[in-house]
Amino acid sequence: MDKKRNVRKIFLKLEKNVDFKFYGDDKLLEKKISSPKIEYLSSILLNNFKDLPINSVIFSDRESFVYFSNKSKKEKILEKFEEKNVSLFLIEKYPGLDTEIIKKLNNLKIPVFVINENKNRIIYSGIKVLEDIAGEKTKISGVLVEVFEQGILIIGESGIGKSECALELIRRNHRLVADDIVKIKRIGSKLIGSSPSLANNYLEIRGLGIIDIKDFFGLRAVADEVNLNLVVNLVVFNKKKHFTRIGVDKESYRILGINLPMYTIPMSPGKDISTVVEVISKNEYANEKGINTPMKITKNLIEKIRNRIKENEKK
Repeated sequence: MDKKRNVRKIFLKLEKNVDFKFYGDDKLLEKKISSPKIEYLSSILLNNFKDLPINSVIFSDRESFVYFSNKSKKEKILEKFEEKNVSLFLIEKYPGLDTEIIKKLNNLKIPVFVINENKNRIIYSGIKVLEDIAGEKTKISGVLVEVFEQGILIIGESGIGKSECALELIRRNHRLVADDIVKIKRIGSKLIGSSPSLANNYLEIRGLGIIDIKDFFGLRAVADEVNLNLVVNLVVFNKKKHFTRIGVDKESYRILGINLPMYTIPMSPGKDISTVVEVISKNEYANEKGINTPMKITKNLIEKIRNRIKENEKK
């Protein structure tokens, strides 16, 4: 069992800033967590347990728990919880809470946290903890920056100029997230990048050493984490290698099962890579809005060819 993905981990993280009471035997804290998603009791009952994963975490607000406690078929519902081997129940505390149901959940080896917070705070805290514990994670060598609200991972061979590119982007009012090693976690269909250490404000520049970005550019120049949107791959320019000129055939870079658009940029003396990265960010934003310049050019060319063929046929 992965001890990093169990109920005890949630217990230790929540007790730092959330007011709650634990019901159950200490051994129940060793139950594993399979998903970074919170399941809602109201939805589970409405959908008759359809698609409820094994080893899930369930949240119930006051209304849902009162409904469940008074339901005539609650024993059958409890059996379903046992079949699904529910890992944890989070319950919003309220006057008159039915502790008999809590005892029955414990008898089914399901730990219960009764939380003395408002519903929104419970959900927010629970989601953050679960994402941290059960989400898929990896580390990648590179530099992560935020450019025009796009999270851009810059990769390439050591010494090719990734950090220098990031430094120029920071000078242009963009933000540094991580240098050298980037920690990435998957939450649903999104990737979130951050620094693996608390010192996310340092950048190493060859020939200069390590500089503190906060000291040079202020707090606005760094970010703790960012959604990862695309990858820029810096490579040494090679005349024999083909590099896309129009940009119709886009490469992709796969991280934790998600394909990100990737732009491969050949490095050559005097080339302003930071400006290229800014344009890439703008271009990707335009693509998301349905504006695809390479495809417009291609369609125009195809239309011209068709018109030329028709003219030749008339002759």
